[in-house]
Amino acid sequence: MTNPQDENLKELFGKFLDPDEAQQAQDDIRRAEEILQQYPSPKPNDKLIANIKMGVQTALLHKKTQVFRRASYRVAAVAAVFIVLAVISVKLFEPNSRPMQEIEVTAAEFAWDSDDDVSIATLTDQIEQLEGEVLAFGLDEDSQNGNGDIEEIEIELMEIDSTFWKG
Repeated sequence: MTNPQDENLKELFGKFLDPDEAQQAQDDIRRAEEILQQYPSPKPNDKLIANIKMGVQTALLHKKTQVFRRASYRVAAVAAVFIVLAVISVKLFEPNSRPMQEIEVTAAEFAWDSDDDVSIATLTDQIEQLEGEVLAFGLDEDSQNGNGDIEEIEIELMEIDSTFWKG
C-alpha cells in the first residue's frame, strides 16, 4: 500500500508540473526527509537555554508589573471618586455650624422719650437688621448666599484633580 502523503504530493505537483517533473519533485522531497531523519539537528547549549528562560522570566515580570500598575491606578481612581463624593456629601449635608449671635439690649435702649427721634430710628434700624438676620438664618443663608461653601468645594476639587493626575 502506498503512503497517502506521497499521493497528495504527487497530485499537488501534478497541478503545476508535468507528470515526470512531478515524480522527480516528489522523490526530491522524500530524499530530503530521509536526510533530515539521518542527521538530526544538534541540541542547543544549556547556557543558551538558561539565557532564553531568563529573558522570558524578565519579560513576564515586566508584564506583571505593568498589569499591577494599571490595576493600582484604577483602584486609586475609584478611591478618589469615593473620597470626592464623601467630601461633597459631608459639605452639602453638614448642619449649619454658625452660632447664634447674642443680642444685648439694655433697658436704656427701651426707655426713650417720645421726642427722641434718634433713639426710635436706631431701634428701628436694629429691629430691621435683626429681622434680616433671622430671615437669613431661617432660610439657612449667610451674607454670601452660600457661595463661599460652593467656592471652597470647587477649590478642593481642583486641588484633588491636579494632585491626582500628577501621580
